Amino acid sequence: MPDAGAARAIGNIKDEGQKLIRAIGRFSKSQKELWQKLPYLALEADGHNGYSPDLADIYRNGIWPVRSSIVPHSHHYVCVDCATGELISGNAFRAHGTIEPPDDGAVLRILFHLEELFARRVIDDLVRYGAQRTWGDQGTQEE
Repeated sequence: MPDAGAARAIGNIKDEGQKLIRAIGRFSKSQKELWQKLPYLALEADGHNGYSPDLADIYRNGIWPVRSSIVPHSHHYVCVDCATGELISGNAFRAHGTIEPPDDGAVLRILFHLEELFARRVIDDLVRYGAQRTWGDQGTQEE
């Protein structure tokens, strides 16, 4: 059992962790208008250089998986709900089709990879991907 000073320190650290979790969620949600563009852009981009199950997930389900939150053999990872910009549990969505808050640990894994939540960057990457020549168009353009 930790002494009173250690218990206080642990409590303070947990409080700060909760503040970080809320701040990460607010940051994602603040970009709602940009996240709402993702499903259409994913649909438009799919089929370029083959079909992608990741892109299909975005336009079929309206969720964007945050890669840095995924740990092999773990069921806790985070997705962005493209309709609201909110962070949700990818596992709950996959298993039950429900929108639930994500696991705190999964959200904290994003902390050092916040660029994955820059919606403008995600959109730019998707547009660039969609602008590539399709696999069926290789060699069909006049030279």
